[in-house]
Amino acid sequence: MTDQIWAVRGIDPLLFRDGRPFSEEKSGLSAISLQLPMPGSLAGCVRTRVGNITGRDWKQPGKGAVSVTGPLLSLNGMVHFAAPADALIYKDDDGERHALCLRPAALEEGEGCDLPGRNLRPLAITKDVKPEANNLYWSMEDTLRWMTAGHEPGFKPPTPSGSLPVDERVHVGIDRSTGCSEDGMLFTTRSTGFEDYRAALQYRDGEAAGGSYSCWDLLVRVESSANLKGPQPFGGERRLAVFSSAPEGSWPALPTAVADELRTATRVRMQLATPAIFARGWKPSWLDADMRGTPPGCEGVTLQLVSAAIQRREPVSGWDFREGKSGPKRLRHTVPSGSVYLFEVVEGSAEMLLPLWLQPVSDSPYDRNDGYGLALWSAWHHIK
Repeated sequence: MTDQIWAVRGIDPLLFRDGRPFSEEKSGLSAISLQLPMPGSLAGCVRTRVGNITGRDWKQPGKGAVSVTGPLLSLNGMVHFAAPADALIYKDDDGERHALCLRPAALEEGEGCDLPGRNLRPLAITKDVKPEANNLYWSMEDTLRWMTAGHEPGFKPPTPSGSLPVDERVHVGIDRSTGCSEDGMLFTTRSTGFEDYRAALQYRDGEAAGGSYSCWDLLVRVESSANLKGPQPFGGERRLAVFSSAPEGSWPALPTAVADELRTATRVRMQLATPAIFARGWKPSWLDADMRGTPPGCEGVTLQLVSAAIQRREPVSGWDFREGKSGPKRLRHTVPSGSVYLFEVVEGSAEMLLPLWLQPVSDSPYDRNDGYGLALWSAWHHIK
């Protein structure tokens, strides 16, 4: 079956719950959205739409879930990825921006560390600097520059692309019997927007030709021939998103420069493009106690984990709608997108990793089928 690429955009500001409680307690009177939905949330939305369009009987057990790959973030038609965790962007005393490339430290004889795993080495931080706070997303072009030249001196950090708009609203509960507000039912929601609507109007009227208008989309690859075009509830409170066919070439292919380096590389780098779920927390289960293993779908090559730059874990849960089993799903933790694993090739050739570009590396095949743990592979070098 041919995969299709779809762009998903919120018509309304969308609410992707971040796992914090939302209740009548004083500390729970606000619902805050994640910047991007978890892959499982988007996969559920996509499968619901596929099932409704194809006339599926939801009371009958499924015969295999549709494979969903994504989401990838697109800004004004250009794919963006979470900023790589091995890139530390900072400003000097003159306000000039610099990039510090984090690579494994060299341990001298008799030195060691207490990292949770054999043969792991800490990342060397050569300057005592404060990381830039708004370094959230990098364009595909800047990500490629970092993959191939981040270790070079004088690397120019990308201009921050900002983040998706935040829509904050104050709500009140209404007593249906009186039509008045209920005591203690004042609460707020902070949702994710997909375009600045005032800037959009100016842009369409020709008043913002300088490019201040930003429009965000979520790209998703779906293993289905169904025509998904149209509106669909997505996220909390059944707010609407719209599916549209993505332009040809929207899904990023493996860049030639990255592929050429990988073919002869002895050190390989894995950057997560979507959050990953591993049974052992930060550590993939396909790595043994010596930190050696083979990524899913790549028999014949063995990698040795040397070091890693990993962001703080993010919780994920959800709601199970299966007949007779409706209820909350168990809480799990993800390794956030942008996290980086640095390996050395100990058996086989790194060329065998080429087909794994933007393929999932999570432990469970069910999580991989939802798009958890899409990976960007490249070679890595020590700092010059």
